Amino acid sequence: MIQRSIESWWNKRWKGRSIPSRLQRRREALESSRNYSDIVVTDWMMPDVSGVELCERIRRTELAYTYVILLTSISDKDMIVKGLAAGADDYLTKPFDPGELNARIGVGRRIICLQRDIEAKNLLLQEAARTTP
Repeated sequence: MIQRSIESWWNKRWKGRSIPSRLQRRREALESSRNYSDIVVTDWMMPDVSGVELCERIRRTELAYTYVILLTSISDKDMIVKGLAAGADDYLTKPFDPGELNARIGVGRRIICLQRDIEAKNLLLQEAARTTP
């Protein structure tokens, strides 16, 4: 059900672009985020790499900003702080409402769009500064 909700949301906003397939391992998620993911929804506890470690790795990259949502059953406040401090933009505990996840993905999408607008305007300003005598 969640996969269908995400696919529906994705298709409405990104006509013509394929949705990344469901990723089973964090290494694949990290590699995927380097290539094209604007938003990553990750669990805290997974094989190979934790969600916190994935957040830290994403934040160390110098690529375009990636919005990260930690989706986990861990609800301890200290752990929430740890996840957010590691670079997660949002934190959602299980069990969760699919509508809430969709809404949070929508927030991430708006933030990514604003970030891309800022980056594009900065490039225009840099170009104008180079060409202005």
